Amino acid sequence: MVFIQESDEENTNRIIDSFRNTAFFYVIPRDAYDHLGRTSNFIKDSLRGLGDDLAVSEANIKSGAPALLLPVKNFGLRDLKRLVKRAATTPVPKRSLKAFRAEFFKENSYFLGRSKLAFQPTVEATAHGTPDKDGEQVASIAAHFRAGCRFDDFHWDVSPTGDKGWGATKINCWKTGEHSPSDASHLNVLVDDRVR
Repeated sequence: MVFIQESDEENTNRIIDSFRNTAFFYVIPRDAYDHLGRTSNFIKDSLRGLGDDLAVSEANIKSGAPALLLPVKNFGLRDLKRLVKRAATTPVPKRSLKAFRAEFFKENSYFLGRSKLAFQPTVEATAHGTPDKDGEQVASIAAHFRAGCRFDDFHWDVSPTGDKGWGATKINCWKTGEHSPSDASHLNVLVDDRVR
């Protein structure tokens, strides 16, 4: 987990991006700045709940529910954090996951992000594209852990919906940098890549 001081949205997103979403972030509020007691109390309270948050998240993913593996940028970090918090307060958070799926899961086939891109989880039989574990160290960690949840050989088939195609969509691949999909019918997106 990473604690960061509350800042403007651009700086906060830059920090989160640099970790490739491998960390569970807590943002220390502005009113705690330069107040040791407030800062330490916030950190202690957050740490008390951290284990429960991550344990429930990991259990949900191991159970086969894919909702918490969705790319954060495309579904709204706030929505995802709200889902995790709800999950931490319920032994079996079926209602929370059901509500999330009802909002984002379309035609019993794919998740539709705010970017109007269809994210279809790969099935085990066609899984491929495990990132290079011997490559960049941070990216290697990102290839196997996100918010305490382990995964292997998993990717999303991502394609545009509607008649606007990819539009201004860009993919930031941890290994080859930023690209515009242009005429591609779909992309194989690993969970440590970022789609904007």
